[in-house]
Amino acid sequence: MQGRLRIVITGSTGFVGRQIIPILLSAGADLLLVGPDRSRMKAHYPDLKCATLDELGACGGGFDVLLHLAAKNNNQQGDLAEFRKVNVDFAHSVLRAAKAAQIGKFVFVSTFHALDESKLDPYSVSKREAAEVLRSEDEQLTIVYLPMVYGRRWAGRLSVLNVLPPRVANTLFAPIAALKPVVHVNKIASFVLSSVQESGSHDICLFDDKDCNPFYRAVRRCGDFAAGLIIVCLMWWLYLPIWALVRLQSSGPGIFAQARVGQGGKDFTCYKFRTMKVGTPQLGTHEVNPSSITVIGSFLRRWKLDELPQVINLFRGEMTLVGPRPCLPEQTDVCLARKEAGVDVLRPGITGLSQIQDVDMSNPARLAFSDARYRATRGLILDLAIVLNTLGGKGRSDRVRISANQPAPL
Repeated sequence: MQGRLRIVITGSTGFVGRQIIPILLSAGADLLLVGPDRSRMKAHYPDLKCATLDELGACGGGFDVLLHLAAKNNNQQGDLAEFRKVNVDFAHSVLRAAKAAQIGKFVFVSTFHALDESKLDPYSVSKREAAEVLRSEDEQLTIVYLPMVYGRRWAGRLSVLNVLPPRVANTLFAPIAALKPVVHVNKIASFVLSSVQESGSHDICLFDDKDCNPFYRAVRRCGDFAAGLIIVCLMWWLYLPIWALVRLQSSGPGIFAQARVGQGGKDFTCYKFRTMKVGTPQLGTHEVNPSSITVIGSFLRRWKLDELPQVINLFRGEMTLVGPRPCLPEQTDVCLARKEAGVDVLRPGITGLSQIQDVDMSNPARLAFSDARYRATRGLILDLAIVLNTLGGKGRSDRVRISANQPAPL
């Protein structure tokens, strides 16, 4: 890109604005700050250009990007009407002003809270409504969904870390960041600096990769070992009877070893008690004829007892307790959809978010979207919730075809 990137920013005096502006300036960007109170912006940034929304046309004409950070956040009080006034109506006004000024790209910053349809608080509802309103008017709209943001400083309840030495604060923050999704402001700044090169409507979730958090990795690995030991210690007496029943009901091995796609697209051998007749084609569960499932196999699948041998994969580190369900190498459409969604970097799991939400492999695009949502929002709290939901009966069995000629419902 030739010349300096020119960026208009609303909400410059908020926490994210104060964190991101120094980064954008250090990258050589030319900034224009827009807001209702010019004097307040000047008090924070005496050396930067500031303007009201009415002045955007005269001051911001031809700028490359408008980064809309201004919002009434979930740490503020108010009813839905008050949240709509800022998060919907004001955002709409800013978009119209940006289009009138012929600003190249509009980047609307939203929240992970808005991704959860079950959240009905004014903040989440108003952010979802804003996205719908803005999408209806701008075909080039970019919506950025963010979890908790941090940088050199922390906000909210974590502001206590600001009084500690940076090394101590960062050390204490690691286990906190393992619980829920977070994102460093550097990642937001990098996206903004590159967003001008993207065309078309675009939604993206920005987040820190949990696999880079040593505390998260350690707890997960310990959890896998602990789960494996608990399964073996509590259910060891079931292995031999199940193996014998499988062998007695149909010819073939009691334990079924099958190639599955693992982390990074590499195949591994997955172990399960055999639930299908020998000679059943290598197909996804949703494509299998129900007549291929044995009687004992149907029972084992319903109660997930067929997966008891997967403790071997847990101990080997080929699978983890919670993650995307591993597919067959033959399911190339699933593999491709997951790779495009960036999900192939995850270790496959015995259970997962898609499974408890009854999203199976019959719809690769929907599955990849659900798995990508898990990757963005994962943390120890979500992982525990998925395990508890699985134990409570959700996603208990994989569905097969209703008949030889009718696929299972999506």
